[in-house]
Amino acid sequence: EYLKHAKNRAEDPHARYNFNSLTNQRIHLTKCSALTIDDLAIAKRNVADLDVDFIEQDFWPTLKRNCKSSVTALNRFTAFRQMMFYCVKKKQIPSNPCSKADIETPKRQEIWEKKVDRGVAKVSPENLQRILDHVAPEHQLKVLFALETGLRISEQVAIKIFDPKRVAEGGIDFKKNTVHVTRALKMGETYSGSYIGEPKSKSGRRVVPVDPHLSQILKEYYMALPVKMKTEGWLFPTTHGTRGDSSNWRERILYKACRKAGLERDLWPTWHMLRHAYATTYLHKRGGNFDRAKELMGHSSYQTTLLYRHHVVDEERDRADAGAV
Repeated sequence: EYLKHAKNRAEDPHARYNFNSLTNQRIHLTKCSALTIDDLAIAKRNVADLDVDFIEQDFWPTLKRNCKSSVTALNRFTAFRQMMFYCVKKKQIPSNPCSKADIETPKRQEIWEKKVDRGVAKVSPENLQRILDHVAPEHQLKVLFALETGLRISEQVAIKIFDPKRVAEGGIDFKKNTVHVTRALKMGETYSGSYIGEPKSKSGRRVVPVDPHLSQILKEYYMALPVKMKTEGWLFPTTHGTRGDSSNWRERILYKACRKAGLERDLWPTWHMLRHAYATTYLHKRGGNFDRAKELMGHSSYQTTLLYRHHVVDEERDRADAGAV
């Protein structure tokens, strides 16, 4: 019943909850339901029997033992807790035992910080150069665009050529050397159900400047595309003129280049990690201007932008700080 409710939320184009979220929740809840405690699976238990003591003494310890990492355990527990909130809403239970349970869960801020640290390490200048040297020529602009704009891949595949008469559609403006981010790829329940909708959040709507030299190269690239590839107006279309496939970009462009470059598997960055390179490069060059970085990255939370604070080197600031003591 809860998953039906979640599916209805995912089908709402204005909700931040999407089919990616639904898929993840379904997986987590399936795993939680299969947990067996005292020879009885969670799925077979009455929700009213899942009290605070059960969550503290049985459910959480068992969940941790059955997960490969503390992050996975936290994500599954979070999904389970959200389901229990739904049970409260439906008056099946008076309160949520998961919220009242006195258990020690990993801190999400610490998890995010470690995740960013690992991501930044994978997009070091040396690593990126090795990757770029092995990206197929016809795909290099896709990678360079990601590195120099910091767009999410869901936003990049949705970029068209800017038309002043259709401002709402956004796109790259070759005259002003800017990218108007107003649309993004939204995942449907199946791949064929994917569609172009609003960005991840209100903060995702933004205008990102593009280096004039790169803008000119992109313009020349686009003008040289065969007519059939420009029929739908995408900046980076497939050979058939349809919208690019983000999974193909990751596997057939980025990972293929990593493989050719001879990089160890744990040094392969995801496409999303290219945003880390943009963020750290911008903050280095702009003296740690986190306010502007938040705007350019499309972060809804300032705390997300501050995850990069340990990776910003500002020599002028450091000299001034040292001299002030």
